[in-house]
Amino acid sequence: MPAELRLLNPQLGWHQAQTYSTNTGIVLRGREALIVDPGISQGDFERLAAFLADYDLQAGLVTHAHWDHFLWDARLGSEVPRYATRATLAGMQANRERQEAQMRELEELNFEGREYWQRELLYRELPLDEGRQQLAGFELEVLRLDGHCEGSAAFLFPEAKAVFVGDHLSDLELPSLDDAPRALEAYLKTLDALEELTGRAECIIPGHGSPCGPSEARRRLDADRRYLQALHTLEPAELNGDLTELATRFLRNHPDARAGDAWSQELHRENLKVLAQNSPNPPKLV
Repeated sequence: MPAELRLLNPQLGWHQAQTYSTNTGIVLRGREALIVDPGISQGDFERLAAFLADYDLQAGLVTHAHWDHFLWDARLGSEVPRYATRATLAGMQANRERQEAQMRELEELNFEGREYWQRELLYRELPLDEGRQQLAGFELEVLRLDGHCEGSAAFLFPEAKAVFVGDHLSDLELPSLDDAPRALEAYLKTLDALEELTGRAECIIPGHGSPCGPSEARRRLDADRRYLQALHTLEPAELNGDLTELATRFLRNHPDARAGDAWSQELHRENLKVLAQNSPNPPKLV
C-alpha cells in the first residue's frame, strides 16, 4: 500500500506510512498544528513537512514507547517540543537499548548499515500529564492504556472529534501483548476503557491500519475482546506444551480474519510465548 496523507475533517490530517501501515495524526487549529506519532521513512517526513509548511507546528505527541512511534526528523523542527506520558518516558528509557538495536538491525538490512534515523533528535520528550488539559492551546484528554505497551496512552481531541489509540483497534493486526506479568488482564481492562472513549469521537485512529468511526471501532473492539478472552481460557498445561502446534490449533478454533498474514501470525505466537513465560513452571523457550 503506498503512503497516503489527507484531511479526514477540517481539523484532522492523517498520514499512513507504507512501512507497517503506521499512522501519523495532524491536529489543526487555525494555522497551528500538533503531530501525533510522526512517520518512519524519509519520504514520510518529507510529506509531513511539506503539509506542515503552511502551519506553525506547536508540539509532537508520542502514544507509546515503541520506536516506530517516537521517531523525529529535523524537517519537522529540531526545537519543536515533544511530549509523552511519564509512564511512556520511563518505558522508552528502560527499553532504549533494545529499541536502538531494532533500529540498527533495520539499518543493516536496508541501508547498508548507515544511520538512517537521526539519533541525536530522539529521547527529547517532555512529561505529559494524564487527564484533561490544554496543550499549546489545544483541548486534550490523555488516558492510560496498558496491556500492549505499559504506559501507552490514548489522546482525545474533542474539537477535532478524534482519538488516537496507539497500537489498539487495528483492522490489520491482532492485539499484541506486552511482556509484563499480567499484560493480558491489563489489556482486557484497556478495552473497557476504549469502549467508553471511542464513543466520544467521530474518528478513531489506530497505530496501524485504517481510521474508522465508532461503529467500526466497536466491531474491532469486540473482535479484540474475543481473541483475548480466548487466550485467557488457555490452561498452563497447554502453554507448557508445543507452542507452534498450540498457535495453529488456537486460530483454527478461534478464527480471526486479521491472522491471515505472516506478521499477525508471528504476533500471535509471541502472545503465546508471553503467556507461557508468565505461567506456572514456564518452559524454556528457544
